Amino acid sequence: MSEVADELFVVQENDTRFPGLTPGHYPASNVYEDYFRNVKEAEKKLFGENYRNYYEVVDIIKNLNIPFIDLKNEFNKLPEPIDLYSKKFFHLNISGYKTAAELINEKIKEFEQ
Repeated sequence: MSEVADELFVVQENDTRFPGLTPGHYPASNVYEDYFRNVKEAEKKLFGENYRNYYEVVDIIKNLNIPFIDLKNEFNKLPEPIDLYSKKFFHLNISGYKTAAELINEKIKEFEQ
């Protein structure tokens, strides 16, 4: 990548926060359990055994001294991170996207200092 770009921005979702286990969010069911199991199996099939989990990716990034914004970690510092997610879908809600944008903006400013 260094031959074609000066900067690289990556957004990577490594795991879901709500695999049907959080009350009121994606009720525990065989459908959700099957869905998340199939997603994990597809990742291994597509990326092979070299597929890295969240913690491996974070370690690699830190060891390479690459500026990194860990939204998972930042969200977990908030009083109710679950409130940033839609109760019906697997994605952030309006408040979640706003919070993510604010955190990213704040962290980029820190990197630039």
